[in-house]
Amino acid sequence: MGLAHLLPLAVEVRRINPLAEGDVYEGDLLAAVLTGVRRSGPSVPNLSGMSA
Repeated sequence: MGLAHLLPLAVEVRRINPLAEGDVYEGDLLAAVLTGVRRSGPSVPNLSGMSA
């Protein structure tokens, strides 16, 4: 799976729980989403209109 599929899911999880965590620390999903958005840029159109 690529960022185009995973980022919208991660943003939705963060919308429900802003401090959702992965395996590292509380809130690490936020860091992963921000890094993914920065790397993907406009190549992930599903994020338009979503608030992170």
